[in-house]
Amino acid sequence: LVTLWGLRPRKDGTHLSKEQTCAINGLFVLLVFLRHTVDYIPMGRWDGIFAHINKELDQLIVVPFLFYSGYGIMRSIQSKGKSYVRSIPKNRIFKVWYHFAIAVGLYWVLSLFLHKNYAPLRVALSFTGWDSIGNSNWYIFATLWMYVFTWLAFTLLPKRQTLAAAVTAALCVGYILVLQDLKGIWWYDTALVYPAGMLYGLYGEKLEKHLTGVLPRLLALMVCIGLFALSFYLQEILFFREAMAVFFALLVVCITMLVKISNPVLLFLGKYTFEIYILQRIPMLLLKNHFSNPYLYLAAGFAASLLVAVGFHKLLERLDGVIYRKRRKSL
Repeated sequence: LVTLWGLRPRKDGTHLSKEQTCAINGLFVLLVFLRHTVDYIPMGRWDGIFAHINKELDQLIVVPFLFYSGYGIMRSIQSKGKSYVRSIPKNRIFKVWYHFAIAVGLYWVLSLFLHKNYAPLRVALSFTGWDSIGNSNWYIFATLWMYVFTWLAFTLLPKRQTLAAAVTAALCVGYILVLQDLKGIWWYDTALVYPAGMLYGLYGEKLEKHLTGVLPRLLALMVCIGLFALSFYLQEILFFREAMAVFFALLVVCITMLVKISNPVLLFLGKYTFEIYILQRIPMLLLKNHFSNPYLYLAAGFAASLLVAVGFHKLLERLDGVIYRKRRKSL
């Protein structure tokens, strides 16, 4: 219902605009919240629809985040060039890591309050994303490595963007192969979505020149649905599971080429995607066992998560203002 609010036919080419991608991220971070909530409460007799959708979507609920991230970085590299690539370690890698590290610090304080004794090594590794002390971690771990791969590839190949994007994709394949024997499949089964977003950033405009009318866009949507359905059916094979995630991303793009999905609720959630994602488990842990009714728990946890997210966002803005303040130009 939230998604349907404000839904209308697309009459422009802004399906990858900041507003549209923000709204889509808002929708999927809401699904992430619901996914994590059921880790703490049982689903009732009226939750069958959600249980089915939640099971079938599985890791696909993070696909838009990765795709838009790869797309956005590629477009920034195209417009800003070497200066943007040089800024990736500080403005992307370090920034995401220290935001994440502060959140992990809050979980560590929470663990002390809840009298949970974690081994020092586990606590230390949780600040890298490799382990967890109650927080979500694998997505941040993957994102940081995607940024590292991007920086390496485009530093080594500054004038060959297509090849650099291909190298980034190859490094992502290496990431998959390394983690296969070390972590669960959810750590790497969406890893190719990020470089797919980069490639779309490179060639999306050229492709979309052939999709200027409603009928060509409907045809593209049908093709994506078919390829997604095929890979969904064969997802037990890792290659097709990775392909399924990529086709799902393209499916979302095709849908937003046809309709605009945007409203104040989705835009609000999209603005605080990182904060909601990383902090939502704190209210969930604190409120656990305090509500006999799971729906009241859900409502209280959601409201608390939004409040914490907004407060944390403001804190990070102030810290960013100190760390990334621009030097005044000498007069």
